[in-house]
Amino acid sequence: MVNNQNEFNNTYSKEIKEIEIEDEYDFEGQLSVTDYSNLEKLYLHDVDSIKKITLKNLPRLQECTVWDCGMKELVIENCPRIKKLNVRSNSLTSLDFFNGLSLSKIEELDVDVEGNPEIDKLLKPYNGDWKVWLKEEMRKLKRYQKRASYDIQSSIKKNEERVATQIEIPPKGRN
Repeated sequence: MVNNQNEFNNTYSKEIKEIEIEDEYDFEGQLSVTDYSNLEKLYLHDVDSIKKITLKNLPRLQECTVWDCGMKELVIENCPRIKKLNVRSNSLTSLDFFNGLSLSKIEELDVDVEGNPEIDKLLKPYNGDWKVWLKEEMRKLKRYQKRASYDIQSSIKKNEERVATQIEIPPKGRN
């Protein structure tokens, strides 16, 4: 086994546009792909034993494939351009990585349900159709954003009213 993070950092320049690792290493534990400002494509296939992958600060990343790597957890932060995401044949236990995606940018999503019980539970009502599920999630998000906006406006108005009632304003005509 190699220390995947050290090997990765020593092998790939921060200026690289595409990273492809296929059945080359028997990785161990976690892999963090962070601050690769030019990276557009990341492809990991059949790289055993990566339990957690973190993708962070990848402003140009558009395509990401992590296929058949045994990954249980995926973290995505500040990767605003991802259009294609393939995470099939892993062992994902959560879909929290969707929080880090710009859902409106997603054009292709490949998340199978085999070996991913959490995904199976979420997609079951939609017969495995991720597009229907994604639209529903976006609708919920928009509703939440509208509700949050309403709550903020309501809070501001209540605070203004409370402040106005605490300030004594003399009636007109009295000085």
